[in-house]
Order: sequence, then structure tokens, then C-alpha cells
Amino acid sequence: MARLFNAFLFKIRRDLTFRITLIVGVALAVVMAALYGLIDALDNGTMMYLTGQTMLINSVSPVQNFGLAIPINLISFTCLEFTQGTIRNKIIAGNSKFKIYMSLLLSGLVFTFVLLFVYLGLCTLLGTIFGGFDIVNKPVVLLSGIGSGLMFATGPYILQTLLISILIYAMVTALAIFIATAFRVIGPTIPIVVITLMAGYFASVIIFAGYRDNTGLMNTMRFINPLFGLIDVTADSSGHLGYSGITLIGSVVCNLGYAAIFTVAGCLLFMKRDVK
Repeated sequence: MARLFNAFLFKIRRDLTFRITLIVGVALAVVMAALYGLIDALDNGTMMYLTGQTMLINSVSPVQNFGLAIPINLISFTCLEFTQGTIRNKIIAGNSKFKIYMSLLLSGLVFTFVLLFVYLGLCTLLGTIFGGFDIVNKPVVLLSGIGSGLMFATGPYILQTLLISILIYAMVTALAIFIATAFRVIGPTIPIVVITLMAGYFASVIIFAGYRDNTGLMNTMRFINPLFGLIDVTADSSGHLGYSGITLIGSVVCNLGYAAIFTVAGCLLFMKRDVK
């Protein structure tokens, strides 16, 4: 399987889709920094948008700007493996379908996280250069989730946010590979994945905003909606952001569970179907 994985990685490095997506991510990070700087200029310094912590926290969502571009381009890369006959050639060469699928999934994870961390890193770097990175004195301006205000992204909150985000992107990668393998063409695959992610996100926002006092419903969402963790943020009396213990547990269990389900289902489907 190592040989197959290395072959996928080699193709990713040479893939035009990957390169274009990487360039788009870099350009988008620059554009976002410029927009945040413009907001600061028009706001006369009332709230500091262009900071390292704000750029970092607002760049991790899987359903905003570059977050959606990653699975869309991963789907394109995966479907081309079928339409160009690459997968078929690997089967003819004697490679097992199980190893091919797992190698495709692992290379998909590399595809996802290289793009994600380049984007996050550049956003954070630009924000830090122009506005500093201060988790004690400077507030973080949230553009989604619980809204905006004088709230502070402490070190533990940032690390927990990154952990939840990594789990979500791993689940999204498993979902994208599964759907792309099931349909093998870009047409229906992208809408299915995008609509699924948007539905999960908006369901999270609506329930968190309107039913926050319903403990039973909140706990249910924490364990059945993999995107709910990033929305389920609280702030103490001093404005310090954080996640409850059950939110963190729910995010880990939910995202790993869905990722496992999509991986097993995709692998079984791929092993049973003919590849022509």
C-alpha cells in the first residue's frame, strides 16, 4: 500500500487542480487580510479585525470561503482518477481494491491538510504582521457562530478549535472520497457534499441560537451533527471563549464515528463494484 500511497502523492504534487487550489488559497488569504484591514480603517479602530487570532479563528470553518473549496477540489481530483482510467490501471496491475481505496483516502487527507494549513498559516501570519497576535488584551471578532463582541480567544480555546477543525476536515475528506467513489463523476458528487455540509452547518446555527436552553436537544446535536462543535462555543463573564467538556467529547466521537462509517462504506462499495 505504501507504493500506491506514494504514487497518489506524486500525482497530487503534479496535479493542476491541487496547484490551482493552493494558489487560490494564498490569494484568498491576502484578500481576506486586505478586507479585514479595510474594515478596521472604516471602523476607526472601534474593533480590531485584522489580528492574528481573529484571522486564525475565522479561517477554520469548513463551510466558508476556502473551507468549501478544499472538498470540491478533492472531489475533482478523486473523480479524475476514475475518468482517466488511473484506478482501473492499478487494479489491472494486481493491486487490491482495499489498498487502492485506503491509499486514495490517505492521499486525500494529505491533499486536505496541506491546503488547510497553508491557508490557515498564511491568514494567521498576515494578521499577526499587521495587527499582532494577542490572546490576552485584544478581542477576537467572530464573523459566524455566536456573533461578535469583546470576546477573547485564549490559548486553550484556539488549540481546541484547531482540534475540532482537524476532526471535521478528516470527516469531510472521508465523506468526499466516499461520495466521489460511489458516483465517480463530478456532476452529482459536488452538490451532495456541499449541500450536506451546508445543511449540517445551518442546522447547528439555528439550533444553537434558538434552542440553547434545551439541554437534551443540545446534547443530541453534539453527538449527531459533526459540525455542531465549532458553533457550540460559550463565553464566560470576562468574555473568554471556550468549549464545554461534553462538546469536545461529542466532537471527537461524532467526527471519528462518521469518518469510520464513510471509510468502511466506501471501501466495501468500491470492493464490490466493477471499475471500467
